[in-house]
Amino acid sequence: MKNKNEIRKSIKNKREKLDKNYIELYSKELTQIFINSSLYKNAKTIMSYIPIKNEVNTIYINQEIIKDNKTLLLPAIINDKVYPKLYNDNFIKGKYDIKEPSGDIFIDEIDLIIVPGIAFDKYKNRIGFGKGYYDKFLQKYLSSIKVSLIYPFQLVEKINNEKHDIKIDFIFDNNHII
Repeated sequence: MKNKNEIRKSIKNKREKLDKNYIELYSKELTQIFINSSLYKNAKTIMSYIPIKNEVNTIYINQEIIKDNKTLLLPAIINDKVYPKLYNDNFIKGKYDIKEPSGDIFIDEIDLIIVPGIAFDKYKNRIGFGKGYYDKFLQKYLSSIKVSLIYPFQLVEKINNEKHDIKIDFIFDNNHII
């Protein structure tokens, strides 16, 4: 079995080679599946993210959240920690040149968190970028529903998780929900 770094490198390599048209079509299809789910419909406060490096394009979901008058939160990295910030139209360039809203840090409960990642398994383990930012962040939101939106190739056989790793509750691709 491959270790986390081997899996991370392999999946990142596949994702980097994706065609932009495929990303857009797939992301729009996955958005429809997700927003029609009871998980989305029952959530009032949703944390999403701005996609980078050919991630599933969450911009469409973010637009739906706003259109549906739900509270949209986006991550900001401050002192190597992820914080949820209220969406506003004013973005700043954060750590790693990732866009983040200039709004206030949100301190209430979050119903649903869309968690980015590189690889996942059917046991709901996840591999991120390797810094542990989201695992530390999710420790504070264990009662929030954690969802990841993935391409089918991001689902691997097994990930050796460590005790600090936080599992995802639901994984969506265009064929099924785990």
